[in-house]
Amino acid sequence: MFQMENKSILMSIQPQYVAKILNGEKTIEIRKKFPKDYVGWVYLYCTKGKEYLFKDTYVMSGKEGYFLTKCGDVNFLNSKVVARFWCDKVEEINSYKHWNSDCDYDIHFETETLYYDKLLEKSCLNNQQLEDYLEFNGYAIHISKLEVFDKPKDIKKFKHKKIYRNCNKCPYRDFEYKCRQLPNCIETLNLKHAPQSWCYIEDTL
Repeated sequence: MFQMENKSILMSIQPQYVAKILNGEKTIEIRKKFPKDYVGWVYLYCTKGKEYLFKDTYVMSGKEGYFLTKCGDVNFLNSKVVARFWCDKVEEINSYKHWNSDCDYDIHFETETLYYDKLLEKSCLNNQQLEDYLEFNGYAIHISKLEVFDKPKDIKKFKHKKIYRNCNKCPYRDFEYKCRQLPNCIETLNLKHAPQSWCYIEDTL
């Protein structure tokens, strides 16, 4: 299994799914790309958007509400890192074509340990949502040891590693273009914004 020393993953998740994770309903997170051998902490960043996550209630368009059994000491949780979970397993999701006419959809998805109905149940998605997002294949990230922060954390408090693949843009080169960083062309930076999906971060907790 792949576990980076003092390294974790920061993941951006929409508020409605953060609420389901905090309530224990959602125990599988789905991603198109993810390190398949990763074992370690995954920090949850609650994204911005039209849906808003609150301390006691998640409200979607004023119509639906999800009660949060435990959350932080502030009301508004969007744009904050609100919790972390331990990823102890990542499974590849494979798609299978249905040829029988008795099925409501053409393709279903499953992993080595999760048949399609269990995958949908644990990810809190329906088959059409999964098909629209994945198209064919992806990864099922198992959620365990959930820790909800008493006080949500600012994204700018987290650091990530920036790898320079173009020497001309590297701030560490000298005027003769001789690298002063080899073999580590890496700079530690504070995050300015959340990743679109996920990124590696330095874990200081």
